[in-house]
This record gives sequence, C-alpha cells and structure tokens, in this order.
Amino acid sequence: MLRLLTAPFRNRAAKRRLRLAAERQAAGDHAGAVAACREATRWRPERPWFHDQLGHFLTHHHDYWLNPDLAQRLVADGSLAAAVAAWQRALELGWRSQHTRLGLGHALTTLGDFDGAATQLRVATDLLVEDTRRDLASRFRNATARGPDFLIIGGTKCGTTSLYEYLCVHPQVLPAIWKEIEYFRFPERGLPWYLAQLPRITEGSGVITGEASTCYFAMSEVPGRVRAAYPNVRLVAMVRDPVAKAISHFHHDRKLGCEHRSLEEALGRELDLLEGMAEPWRNASEYWRTERGYVWLGLYAPFLEHWLTVFPREQLLILPSDELATNPAALVAQTHKFLGLPEHHLDKYPVHLEGRYDKKEHPLHARLARFFAPHQRRLEDLLGRTLPWPRS
Repeated sequence: MLRLLTAPFRNRAAKRRLRLAAERQAAGDHAGAVAACREATRWRPERPWFHDQLGHFLTHHHDYWLNPDLAQRLVADGSLAAAVAAWQRALELGWRSQHTRLGLGHALTTLGDFDGAATQLRVATDLLVEDTRRDLASRFRNATARGPDFLIIGGTKCGTTSLYEYLCVHPQVLPAIWKEIEYFRFPERGLPWYLAQLPRITEGSGVITGEASTCYFAMSEVPGRVRAAYPNVRLVAMVRDPVAKAISHFHHDRKLGCEHRSLEEALGRELDLLEGMAEPWRNASEYWRTERGYVWLGLYAPFLEHWLTVFPREQLLILPSDELATNPAALVAQTHKFLGLPEHHLDKYPVHLEGRYDKKEHPLHARLARFFAPHQRRLEDLLGRTLPWPRS
C-alpha cells in the first residue's frame, strides 16, 4: 500500500517520523523514539539513511560506549543486535559513512565479535583518512597500520581530550578512529582489532599516530603490556589538581548516567575507605572497592612511578593540565618537541568536553585537600617542581 503513494509523499512522511523520534528521545521516551524511527524506515525502506538513523536511535546515539550498565541493557533486550542489522542494511543499500562503520564496529565489539568489528573499524579508519587527509590517503593506501607512536595514558578528566585534539591537527599526525581504544585494558580483543583503529602509515614517512586511553594510567598490568608490544612508544601523562579532578570526574559520570549518588555520598564513602589504607595504590583491586575511583585516580605519583619502572624516563612526558588552560600553545609545543614533530601553532585552542556544573566551594574540598596533601608532595618530588594546587 505504501509503495502506491508518491516518493515525495513517502519521503515527507518518513522525515516527520524522524523528527518525532528526536522529540521523543529528548523527552526521555526511548521506546517511543525507536518506534517512530522504525516507522520512518517502513515509509522509505529503500533509503539507507533511515536505516542508519534507526541504528543510532537504538543505541541511544552511542551513549552506551561509556556506560557499561546501558551497554548490558542494550545487549540483553536485543537493541544492539537490532542496531547491527539496521546498519548492515544501510551499508547493503550503498551507505558510506565512517560514523556508521565506527558504530557498527563498537556494537560488534560489545557483542563479542572482535573479528567482525575489526573489519568494520578498518573501513572506518580508512574512510576517516580519505575524508580528512586525502593527500596522505593516497600515499599510504598500500601501507599497513604499524601501531601507535605515542600514547596519552591519562589521567581521567585532566585535559587529555583537548591535548589529543590539538595534536591531531598537526599535519604530520593522523588520528586513530577513536580516541580511547583501551586495547591494553582488553587485550583479548586481539591485535588485529587494535590495529584496525589506527591509520595506515608508511615507515619513515615522518607521519605518526597515537591514541589516548585514560584507563591505562592506573592499571598495574598495562605498562608491561605496552612495553612488550611497543617498547619505543612515547608516553604522555597529564595531571590536574586532584580535588578538582575528583569532583569533575563525579559530574562526568553523572552526565553519562553511570552515577546516581550525591557528591557527598560518592566521594565521602571513597574517602572513608582510602583514609583507612596505609598505601591505597598498592593493589589495583582496591580500585573496585571505591566503586568509581574518583579520589583513587588522583593518587598520581605511585602510578607514574610504576610506569617508570617499566619505561625509561625519557619516554614519559608528564604535563600539569593547568598549563593547558593558561598557556596551551606552549604546552602543545612542548609535546610536539617530545614527539619529534616540528612546531605547529593553532589559531585557537578550544576546550573539548568541558565539564559544566556548579564549581563553587564545597565542604568536601577541605577534606579532599588534606587527603591529597602528602600525595601532592610526592608528585612534586617526582617532577622536581612545585605545583600551583591548593594545599590543606
């Protein structure tokens, strides 16, 4: 019956359903949004764009990538499998999009199909280079992905996204398809899966690539895994006032839907736990007792010291993120030099993923500052400099 109607009429009807889907999603009616999007695909089943949009709505527009609880729900109720089918149908109909391939790669990864995911992620990475750096795409078409030249290893909520974005603007840097690949946290996904997310680069071309996975910073087994695979990789670590970092991390998780407690409950409970430990960083399993690690991940010095037992000091650059706010050009130039790149200045240095929440003084600030004081001194000894962070 629908096919008897004119194509323009069906197209308008499908677009109205998509607008309705967006309205329902914004109102928190996810099931209604998906239902409206499914109607859109029924109006124009031959149009790949509507199938692509269905995949995005089924996955909450990829919110599950950083929300494990949501990912589990999408697997359990079949939404992720349905999204895979929708995206595959879009591709069968001729759809060309790095974002669709990336979404499909993430979905297949979550479903445990790492080989299938690697196939999609390879195409996504190639499309990214072709769409953004056509000159290099033609030069490197027959090359292979050879692994990262640099890793930004953390810490969480310390400006790593901004630094990575600034680096990827450099004409001699090709980005990974996804900033936080986290391969060395999940090595069971396989090296082909990892390399599929890194661009093809010819050896000796002067072009480099890397990724930025903040989970690497405090995971005791990761430095050894990195060293075994890529012994010459350059490492960049960013540190931030740990009080501000803990609070920013809490609000970040609230925004993602991973955290439902109040600030007082979440950080207070973690402080209760950590203040009773002589060396809370000693065993990585203690992280899970903190539930989210807002405070624990601000114990920078012991984690950096552990990296330095595996890598020589000249391969690790430690940057206070305060300087990314006050003088980003100088900090980026320092990073360029460390990575062996010529300087490349940007017209502007916008903040990426800036946390938006009430930043007024909180009663927990003083307690957090007291807890972090000895750890801050230990970090200053490691860096050989004083840091401009509030002291208790």
